[in-house]
Amino acid sequence: MIKQDGNSRYGPDEAIKEYDSISTELMQRAEYYLERSNSFEVAKLYALVRKESYKIDEDARKLKLARKLDTKMYDVISNSCQDIGERIMELAREYSLGNRVYEVYEAIRFGSEISSTYLAEYLRNDKKG
Repeated sequence: MIKQDGNSRYGPDEAIKEYDSISTELMQRAEYYLERSNSFEVAKLYALVRKESYKIDEDARKLKLARKLDTKMYDVISNSCQDIGERIMELAREYSLGNRVYEVYEAIRFGSEISSTYLAEYLRNDKKG
């Protein structure tokens, strides 16, 4: 999201590819947990995605104040993250667990497990099961 010089290699296309990869993994995990009716793990996943989205917005505000925000990159990253969250909830609704997942999300979103975990860390450490 930081403005880069013209020689920068990481741009919107690379960001989209990165989020597509992350999205695939997250959706596979969400489906795995939904198949087992594990609304807690899906809610946790949704909460971490939402937390990531809030972090992106927070970082963008700081970069904007410093006049270093690349708005094109911000739009790509922010929209991609929001899309992942929406897709997780759509999938939960397909499994008739949308309401339950959202209720659990509301209950845990400010809990210590969520506040001390970031999405990248979750993806590295969490194992299905």
